[in-house]
Amino acid sequence: MRIRRLRLKEFRRYRDLEIDLAPGLTVVRGPNEAGKSTIQRAIELAITRRATSGANDLESLRPWDAPADARSVIALDFEQDEEDGTRTGTVEKVFAGSKGTVDLRYDGPPITDPA
Repeated sequence: MRIRRLRLKEFRRYRDLEIDLAPGLTVVRGPNEAGKSTIQRAIELAITRRATSGANDLESLRPWDAPADARSVIALDFEQDEEDGTRTGTVEKVFAGSKGTVDLRYDGPPITDPA
C-alpha cells in the first residue's frame, strides 16, 4: 500500500492541511515544533486507531483554540498494486467521541463489513 494524499482538519496544529505524497520515499523536514510528528501521528491514527474516543483523547487531537464542537478529521488516499492492476482507496476518520465515524472506500464503493 502506498499513501498518495493526507488530509487533516482540526487536527492538533493544523486547521486544514492537504499533502500530496509522491511515489517512493517521502521525507518530512522542518524546524522544531513545525508539525512533523503531528503528520506522522495522523498517519498512524488513520491506520490503527478507532474513531470512537474518550473526551481526553479528543482534547489531545483538536487544536488548542478550536471550538468545543470541532471534530478532528484524518483522511488518507492510498493505492495498492494487484495482479489485475492498481486499486485505489480512501479511509476517512472523524473523531467525535462515541459518535466517531470511519468511511473506508476501495475502488469506489464504501466498505462497511469486510466479511
